[in-house]
Amino acid sequence: MFEAQWRAGSRLLAHAWNVPAGVGNFDAYTGMIPARLLRAQEALGRRGIARAAGLWGFSFAVTPANPGALPLIALAPPFDIAGEDPELRAWLVRIPHRPRAYVARDVMPGDADAALEFSRGEPPDSSRTIVEGPVPPVHGGGGDARVTRDEPERVVVHVDVSGEAPALLVLSDQYAPGWSVDVDGAPAEIVRANDLVRGVWVAPGRHAVTFRYRTPGLLAGVAIALCIGCVLATWALLLARRPRAGASSSLLPLRLR
Repeated sequence: MFEAQWRAGSRLLAHAWNVPAGVGNFDAYTGMIPARLLRAQEALGRRGIARAAGLWGFSFAVTPANPGALPLIALAPPFDIAGEDPELRAWLVRIPHRPRAYVARDVMPGDADAALEFSRGEPPDSSRTIVEGPVPPVHGGGGDARVTRDEPERVVVHVDVSGEAPALLVLSDQYAPGWSVDVDGAPAEIVRANDLVRGVWVAPGRHAVTFRYRTPGLLAGVAIALCIGCVLATWALLLARRPRAGASSSLLPLRLR
């Protein structure tokens, strides 16, 4: 049973194998499923979550190699099958999706519940984006974005915002604690977009936007480890300097008879 699960997981690119494969997925970097995704899975169901995956930038779905199964995840013909695993009898099917990085054209504010409803009904090819946070009264709606560096802990996006108002850059990567962002080297704020992914407001013009990941609590953990190490080293040094029992008597001069 375990071997069968392992073989299926390795071929379906489950989260444990996605890290070395470099394939984006829903799971957090710790390998744990985020609460937002669990909520979306329960609320949207199988068909809804497959449809919303394109909204979050996912471009493929792994399905059984059976045309009759594709409508179950809201896919309609003609099907675009990009690959097949004959041993597992699975297909890699291309689905409608948004780009990895794009400048949103129509942004509206909302809370977590509104974002979930947005995921339920918004088609991936629409131009609207929902943001959980304030939206500038005047904001732009056009521009180009291109990922120029893609590493596990660093993603660089070059963006060119048209017009004279700030615009929202959306990166279809998971919103998760530990990520920070700067625009041309200046710190900025990451906002949650489309319920699960990241966004950042960018001024008009050309900019380099850099997302960086650092494990939450890493610095505090290192500091605590260093303090414990210093205490242990000091304790060991004090123990080494203490005279041993009976050491003084061995140094007394011998008495001659």
